[in-house]
Amino acid sequence: MEDRAIPNQVALREQIYTYARELELSILGITSSDSFAEGAQAATARLSDGLMGDLPWYTQERIDRGTDPRALLPGARSIISVAVIYPSTRPELEIGRGRVARYAWGRDYHNVLKKRLKQLITRVSQHLDRPVAHKIYVDDGPMLDREVARRAGVGFFGKNTMILTQAGSWTFLGQIITDLELPQDVPSPKSCGTCMQCMPACPTGAIVEPYVIDSNKCISYLTIEHRGPIPRDLRPLVGDMIFGCDLCQEACPINEVRGDAEPDKAFAPNPNWSSLDPVTVLLLDEKSFQYLCAYLTTAADD
Repeated sequence: MEDRAIPNQVALREQIYTYARELELSILGITSSDSFAEGAQAATARLSDGLMGDLPWYTQERIDRGTDPRALLPGARSIISVAVIYPSTRPELEIGRGRVARYAWGRDYHNVLKKRLKQLITRVSQHLDRPVAHKIYVDDGPMLDREVARRAGVGFFGKNTMILTQAGSWTFLGQIITDLELPQDVPSPKSCGTCMQCMPACPTGAIVEPYVIDSNKCISYLTIEHRGPIPRDLRPLVGDMIFGCDLCQEACPINEVRGDAEPDKAFAPNPNWSSLDPVTVLLLDEKSFQYLCAYLTTAADD
């Protein structure tokens, strides 16, 4: 927190923390609305090096927009960064079924987290008796989510490029850009040190060097975002992962230590979603796939 923070700013910051705890936003930090030049440079390098696969939405324009929070919200002064914990215990996998990444076992985190962030800013507005100008992002806009979390002290970068919080990396991230002048938290001094366990844990070698992922080889990208067949040389390495991948997180010692962190009840896993029948998935046409997605989304958010 900045030493120059004035008392009413400190009090507001503490009130925000209180509201966040009441809304089960378990991990929170605050940073300034200054630009994220270093993060933008890293993102630009990945894009120019061809490491982002064929994601049509990941463009230089998007990176540039996400660099400057004040361009996203004129008058922005602070960013509230949050993380919530999702379950990390893997149930027994039935033989012949494909594995689904843990983050997808429960309700849609975009909907759950956005609702809570809207409730948070509503409470703050009521507390101040004025509307608070804001923009909310939950992995759905140009914001550099992990850079915000790092600078706000929510966590630090692991060598697998994920943010490691006090609960490890089994977390969802969200942000609120606001026009509030708030005392800032400081980045965590922690790091992975000499640990490299996540890198050899990736069967496709997607972690090409510490803190750099090649999406073209990443199993999560190949099984979720990639449009088209998985390259033949990578198919045997994907194994039984059918939607996403948790292998680098499973190998992380910090996650092992923090694996008992209390997960958010909103993301309680549906046992029917922790694995999928590969044959059923392969037989889906576009219409039945869209119907299934609509059904699961509706069921998850009821």
